[in-house]
Order: sequence, then structure tokens, then C-alpha cells
Amino acid sequence: SMDTGKVPDGPARTQWEAEYRAVIDQHRSSPSVVMWVNQNEGWGQYDQARIADEVKAQDPSRLVNNMSGVNC
Repeated sequence: SMDTGKVPDGPARTQWEAEYRAVIDQHRSSPSVVMWVNQNEGWGQYDQARIADEVKAQDPSRLVNNMSGVNC
């Protein structure tokens, strides 16, 4: 996680992924959203390719950036 610099544990991943799916569902019809950025920065990143694939499947109309930068 961001505060420890370590990959989050299973329950934290499950929570984050559920919240991310909810955010996408909530904003997918907004014309101002042009791209989804997964796990911005490098703190706590995990499974970037899998998450990007899932986001693209959830909203195929938008670009998905799974590696926007690394700060670690």
C-alpha cells in the first residue's frame, strides 16, 4: 500500500478492486472520462495487466493506462 510501499494483502486487494469497479460503473457514462488509470504511481501496484484487462472488459469504450508512472 502507499503508506508501506508493499503490495496490499488479499482483503485490501479485494476491497480496492470492488471500489474501482463501482467507480467505473458510476462514471462510465460521463463524457469527460477519456481514460481509466489503474494504480497511479508505483506504490503497492500489483497485477497491472489483469486489472487493465478487467477494466477494458468493463468499459471497452475507453482507453486504459495500466502503467502511468513509477515513484518508488
